[in-house]
Amino acid sequence: MNRMHPFAMFGSLLLFTLLGGVSAQIPEATLLENHEKGEIRLAEVRRYVLRSRNARLGLFVQIGHHDWASQISHCLEEVLSATDEPTGVHLNFVNGTAPSDDEVEELLGYVQGKHSKANIFVTNSAGAAADMPQFLMQLDSATRGGVDYDIVLKLRVSPKDDVQQLASQSLCGSRFQVRSVLNAFATQPSLDLIAPAGTIIDRKMSAKHLAPPVFSKILGNRTWAGPSASSAKGVRSLLLMNTGNVGLHEAEDLTTYVAGGSFWLRRQAEPVKTAVSAIPRLAPLIQQHNDEARALEHALECFVTTALRLRGRSLATMPTAPKVIAMYYPQFHKVPELEKFFGDGYTDWKALQDFKGQGLRKPLSEERGGLGFYDLMKRQVRGHQANLAKTHGVHGFSYYHYWFNGEGGHNKSVMWKVPYQVLHDGQPNLPYFLTWANEPWTKRFTGNAGEDVLIAQTYGQREQWEEHFEHLVQYFKDHRYMKIDNKPIFAILRPQLLEGKLEPMLKLWRSLAVQKGFPGLYIISSVGRRFYEEHNYKAELLDGAFHNSANCRDLCGGVASNRDLFLVKEPHQYWGATTGFDGRVHGNGGAMKVTPKDFQHALVQSFANMTAMPQRHLPENLFFVGSWNHWAEQHTLEPDDTYVFGYLSALRNALEHVQPKKLEALKTGSTTHESV
Repeated sequence: MNRMHPFAMFGSLLLFTLLGGVSAQIPEATLLENHEKGEIRLAEVRRYVLRSRNARLGLFVQIGHHDWASQISHCLEEVLSATDEPTGVHLNFVNGTAPSDDEVEELLGYVQGKHSKANIFVTNSAGAAADMPQFLMQLDSATRGGVDYDIVLKLRVSPKDDVQQLASQSLCGSRFQVRSVLNAFATQPSLDLIAPAGTIIDRKMSAKHLAPPVFSKILGNRTWAGPSASSAKGVRSLLLMNTGNVGLHEAEDLTTYVAGGSFWLRRQAEPVKTAVSAIPRLAPLIQQHNDEARALEHALECFVTTALRLRGRSLATMPTAPKVIAMYYPQFHKVPELEKFFGDGYTDWKALQDFKGQGLRKPLSEERGGLGFYDLMKRQVRGHQANLAKTHGVHGFSYYHYWFNGEGGHNKSVMWKVPYQVLHDGQPNLPYFLTWANEPWTKRFTGNAGEDVLIAQTYGQREQWEEHFEHLVQYFKDHRYMKIDNKPIFAILRPQLLEGKLEPMLKLWRSLAVQKGFPGLYIISSVGRRFYEEHNYKAELLDGAFHNSANCRDLCGGVASNRDLFLVKEPHQYWGATTGFDGRVHGNGGAMKVTPKDFQHALVQSFANMTAMPQRHLPENLFFVGSWNHWAEQHTLEPDDTYVFGYLSALRNALEHVQPKKLEALKTGSTTHESV
């Protein structure tokens, strides 16, 4: 005889409970009294600091792992720095993960140091309830404490995996991403929930619409994504709550949940208030910690999202926060090789100032708040660059790296002083990595070996590769140097030029990296103007490729990328954008004028396309902008005398208005709902 699935038994019980049925077995007055006495409760209060009853934004974290501090610190910092408005921080610890009293005090100091108007509520769960009951308990406790938030972030912390990383990167990956979420809720009154792209699942969804971590970790690579039939039937009663004419089978088809259990939510949405109000009555059932209790917990996970849809409210998704990497040209100081070829004191400033043509942007003067014609050996200049970058959404810099094996150079490393100063005096104080501009130096700065070569590039043999790696490893060891899975990122603009030397060189470098304590190297290439001739040479040796948009205009979507290129064979493909191009200063043809308005429009569209393509597989959503300061080629984010702070403002505006993608409407019976 087949047993009824426990989920089927408790689907109806959940509805019964939410409507007050449990109070027939345990009088509500007695239950609430016991709840307040602590005899029936889900959590023990450790610390409660109430600084504002008017806080409208709340962060609610359910913590089930000892490594919680490293997992939530970034998200906590980005949420607290996103707004000056009063904010609440609610942390609930389960499964023996509770911090000591000293750790609680340290946490309190950290939060208050980041935000002077923050409420702090630290609790320990009495048992091992799943994260959704914990969250509802936290909301209930906040309400009892006198605070009813408008918008809340539910974040689950468990043993670290790719789904959890996807959630934190999408929902609080940067303060600009948090502001995007808050802007979306403020401007879209029908919007009640925002989840990471590719994590909202219903019975009609195809697996191709899922984020790769959800597809592999949660669904086990099934081609069909929805909950099981028994689970859907088990919650059909709660699906019918307040839905009017929706049929039973149609309601089952709309069963919806968020994989990973992390999302932004409008606190005052009716299903949320209904679920929170039921928590005191559900407490004795959840605390049983048996199969039935776990089934009830699962039903709760589905309830809010499904009930929102059945009420015609909007659910939406966000991509992982774009991490803008600005390409950085480390010139603008005395360089022996430049003086040898072009005269004493030569930099691109001289070429730009001497150019007689029209329509070129030049640096905004210091008197107007710009950087002027600066010298990059001055630490305060690089510090000013860092401040401008941080406040406008640049996550980090990628410094062009010049290393030669060939005739014409004084040293193997050329134009090395800026990265060296970054390492030794700390400015710009931003995450960074190096991009090897591995072309020969030519008189017209084209990198074409057939033109007047100033410094040749032969790439050497094993001895030279080892010497090159020893030069690089000093940067790899810097805590600010960017890494993927603890592998230092190193970009090679045109790896194809190394031909047969590429494979043995990378094999040696990866082995040397392991000897230095890294698990390897993360090597990426660029997609540029020579894509069709050379791009996929030995692509299997590389880990990723980035759209070098100044050189990838026709292929990559114009001003900013809007799609993956199917001919790129590397596992990870990173998008990018450009602020324009004009090669006249160096005697090269070709121009692409991009205004700040054009730039912002292209960025907004690119970010929207990220949301629409959750199946893209990326460990981090790096987004390459060309460039920070390539003035001689007119692609620069720095303030200029034409648009002032226009490009930086456009970048920040786009990052603060990443548009969530709403689920498409689905008609069922006589009622319109939304579906993936």
